[in-house]
Amino acid sequence: MKQSAGKFNLYAALELFPALGIAVYFVLFYVAAALYPGGSQADLRSTGYSWIDNYWCELMNHEAMNGQPHPGAVYAIIAMIFAGSAIGVFFYRLPLYCRTTAMKARIIRTSAALTGLSGVMLFGDFHNPALLCFSLATLVTLVVALLILLENGRKAFFAAGLLSMSLTQINNIMYYLRLCVQHIPWFQKIAIAAVLLWVAAMNVRLRRIKDPTSDD
Repeated sequence: MKQSAGKFNLYAALELFPALGIAVYFVLFYVAAALYPGGSQADLRSTGYSWIDNYWCELMNHEAMNGQPHPGAVYAIIAMIFAGSAIGVFFYRLPLYCRTTAMKARIIRTSAALTGLSGVMLFGDFHNPALLCFSLATLVTLVVALLILLENGRKAFFAAGLLSMSLTQINNIMYYLRLCVQHIPWFQKIAIAAVLLWVAAMNVRLRRIKDPTSDD
């Protein structure tokens, strides 16, 4: 009995990886922000991390915008790896939670894999091409996910997802067209948080508790 319970708990933990990974992301995000020396697009001489003026990706740079070393960069990079992996894994497995066509399953699994892969490459010299790939793959993933949720009658998750996708696309338009640049950093954080909380909530609600080795 104890061995069986151990297997069940392990499986349940693996099913909850996206939600747990997102929780780790938020913790490491806070740690990296707390260690950020200072500097932002609004004021290069500012002290500490500004939740209004600093971009999220600036936490992944080993040198802060004020020129000082950033000891929290490694935490931000690890956080991004967890977030990218969590999003990719959840949407790759979405067809296991909700019924859909074989074509939609193939599309979302491909786009989810690209989302996860590009998401964990958003640091270093590959940031710009990785960000473009991440933005496009995420758009495809979210659109297909919304279609799957709608056809399965998940209206609440559909509404939350539609809001999340709208926020991310508004953020992308602002970023690539350089509109309201001074507002992008804080708006970016809201968009990211909306998507991650949406994914975590779906993971907790839709996870398959059943041990796949059972015959039931």
